[in-house]
Amino acid sequence: MLKINRRGLFAAGRTLIAAALLGKLEGAARAEDLLDFSHLQMLSPPTPAPDVSFLRADGSALSLNAARGKGVVLNFWATWCPPCVAELPSLDRLTGMLAGSGIELWTVSEDLGERAAAKVRKFYDAHGIAHLPVLVDPHGQAADAFGNQGVPTTLLIDHAGLVRARFEGGTDWGEAAVAAKVRELVG
Repeated sequence: MLKINRRGLFAAGRTLIAAALLGKLEGAARAEDLLDFSHLQMLSPPTPAPDVSFLRADGSALSLNAARGKGVVLNFWATWCPPCVAELPSLDRLTGMLAGSGIELWTVSEDLGERAAAKVRKFYDAHGIAHLPVLVDPHGQAADAFGNQGVPTTLLIDHAGLVRARFEGGTDWGEAAVAAKVRELVG
């Protein structure tokens, strides 16, 4: 007789969601889509970013207000999300392309629990992600404050703390032309 406990049911649900998202990965946006704005939702007028905080790997808090005066590419993702995993290497490359521009790239994991940061660090190490910060939103409060419907979701926030654009879904952020467009919008 098959016994299913709550943990097994949760894992099965995550697997089904990941499989459904993986099916969407084939139709994921490409860098060209971002450049022609066909998948980028411009906010008009731009809206103030909520004052949310994330947890760093050491457990200390990092407030979004700490980035005032800088542009921020804020990406919400999860280790169990195939489109998120697919786009992380391009976000890692984008970090290098934005160096010295006054724009920071923050990737915030929506993995839940007290060990979320350790899980993200292990994931980065296993996938060769070298330039992205380990930030977590272990209770989903920051994602809720932005009204996110799922992951990946990326928000482009300008130096005044205004959300200029929202991108839902995975894409290739690692193109020089995309970096130029990001600088134009939030730099």
